[in-house]
Amino acid sequence: MNKALQTVFEYHETTKHAQQRYARSLGYMDWATQPDPFRKYNGASSIELPIAMQNATPPYHLLDSDLPPAPLLKESLSQLLQFSMGIAAHKESGGSTWAVRCNASSGNLHPTETYLVLPPMMESTQSTVRHYAPKNHELELHCNFNTSLWDSLPKDSFLIGFSSITWREVWKYGERAFRYTQLDAGHAWQSLEVSAKMLGWKLTRLDAISDSDINTLFGIKQKDRFFEDENADMIFVASPEYVDSTISLDTLLEELPLTYDGIANRLSPTMQHWDIIPQIEDATTQMQIAQKNVTRIKPERQATKESKQIVLNRRSIHMMHKEHSNISKEHFHSILSSVAGLYIIHI
Repeated sequence: MNKALQTVFEYHETTKHAQQRYARSLGYMDWATQPDPFRKYNGASSIELPIAMQNATPPYHLLDSDLPPAPLLKESLSQLLQFSMGIAAHKESGGSTWAVRCNASSGNLHPTETYLVLPPMMESTQSTVRHYAPKNHELELHCNFNTSLWDSLPKDSFLIGFSSITWREVWKYGERAFRYTQLDAGHAWQSLEVSAKMLGWKLTRLDAISDSDINTLFGIKQKDRFFEDENADMIFVASPEYVDSTISLDTLLEELPLTYDGIANRLSPTMQHWDIIPQIEDATTQMQIAQKNVTRIKPERQATKESKQIVLNRRSIHMMHKEHSNISKEHFHSILSSVAGLYIIHI
């Protein structure tokens, strides 16, 4: 067994809760160091996106149908981001107010950040790397550059991907934090899938791109722009059709400027340090696990509300009440059929 894989197994065993003990954490909430849930790049110019609340969306049960793709415009891009990584509502209790988002997050801590590589659009004559800032629903500009990448992809294609700031989870969960960043990355992925389907767009995860290259593309390797560590999760081509998941971004990476605009805001005045966290991050950065060739089973679904209504009303399970959180037997069976034998794996 190689060293990286051994580290993964050791982390899994070390950070499991047991009958006689919990996994290690600080043991209390250090409110003075609570991380800011919103990343902002100071000094970067930004574009405010139009709110998509009035946009009509397909019924949720039709999202696995072959819906016609929307054109790539500021308005469609805004809808994609708002109904996946955007703010769904604000909650208030005991004098405190906080935001909840369309993508679920453990403890509502939101370690996942979103970056895009866009073709010339939104008054830019060049391609751009941008960061999505959900607090004000805007795109922050990191750099402009020229690339031939778009010539090899279908019209209206772009790149979108995720990174994680593990500190946001470390603050609450200590050594188990890496588990939650991975859980949240999965939530973000599927939220993006749902939102893309509303627009008739397809997501292709690029499995041949290393974490190091994604970090270069997002500007995360420029360490003088960051206080807290941030690490690549995954990257996709969003397009009207699926593309080859093994495409190379080598030429694109060579065309990027060396330094991006904007300095990442400092999320906390100080941080707790857990040696096990950088160890598991380093180990998993070295591992490349390709997505299996699968076909999704399409279960028969009952008629539903508009997609945006479903997405915007997503809440944590602790908000369920038996008086008004019930579903029919048919809907329950539809849920089961969606996850039981969800994929046919092609060997």
